[in-house]
Amino acid sequence: MDTLEEQKSSLAGKQLTRHEALDRRKRINRYKKILIWTCVIAILIPIVMCVFLLMKIHRLEKDIDNLLTMKESGQIVAQTDSAGGRYLVLAKDVDENERTTENITEKTTEGSTEEVTEIPSEVVTQPVTKDEYTGKRAYLTFDDGPSENTIPILDTLNRYNVPATFFVIGKMDEQSKKLYKEIVDRGSTIGLHSFSHQYGSLYASMENFSADLAKIHDLVKETTGKDIKLFRFPGGSATTTNTVDIREIIKYLNANGYRYVDWNVSSEDATGRNISADEMARMVISQSLSCNSAYILMHDAKGKESTVQSLPAIIEELQANGYKFCAIDETTDKLVQQVKASEVQ
Repeated sequence: MDTLEEQKSSLAGKQLTRHEALDRRKRINRYKKILIWTCVIAILIPIVMCVFLLMKIHRLEKDIDNLLTMKESGQIVAQTDSAGGRYLVLAKDVDENERTTENITEKTTEGSTEEVTEIPSEVVTQPVTKDEYTGKRAYLTFDDGPSENTIPILDTLNRYNVPATFFVIGKMDEQSKKLYKEIVDRGSTIGLHSFSHQYGSLYASMENFSADLAKIHDLVKETTGKDIKLFRFPGGSATTTNTVDIREIIKYLNANGYRYVDWNVSSEDATGRNISADEMARMVISQSLSCNSAYILMHDAKGKESTVQSLPAIIEELQANGYKFCAIDETTDKLVQQVKASEVQ
């Protein structure tokens, strides 16, 4: 039999082994917790960073949308400095300078005889007469058509006995060719908005631009009999999508007898937002009332049903505020241009 001392020694050894096991288990549990928290932190840090970046991107997108909206509505414009650099300025600052210049020009040229651009006899058989109306004007303009929305727009214009200007792109189907002619037959005017409307190729080089312009010009002349020399840049003359200098393009337009026009009122029907007809009408009316000559940007492309529905309210309210609706033609002066054609040599 084991002695008492041996039994005590054996019991103490077992207790020591049990303590060691408990300590080891505690250490293992601590290591597990450390490992788990390390993994959790390693997972949470990228998630938090992603959320932060997404919030930053969202704010940047809102800022970009606001800038694009201001640009489309004519509140800000791009300018080119003497070194060829581009920068943004508030349109009201540009307008103040333009009004000062116009006042000086009017005083200088008062009493002079204004020359009327000669129009080929095969295009216009009636002499061009200057519109002497001096009140407030509204120019409804529709880009990117024709489409199935063109006829409903023309019906509304005819119902109110007002004209508009349609800046068309190239479409070769028979229905579109009929619509080009329908526009001018029903009392509105046509402008050219490029054949392709593909910014990347259109503004890649002067060769691309001149070829595209010739293509839409010839198509419209073939279908309407009109030698159209009115142009609107896709994206406006202040577009930043161009590779070739926009001033070189304007110089080309000047040299070939073209006039171009931008806008100072935007319906925002091309911003990608789902704008109701009522909201669109309110925006157009609000912006127009601050302009003596409101050049209103709208679109008659496919899917612009709200644009069609907004027209009665726009026409009625602006007429009630003394605006005369006009189409842009060769007699229209003081065209809205973010990059002044007269200053491009």
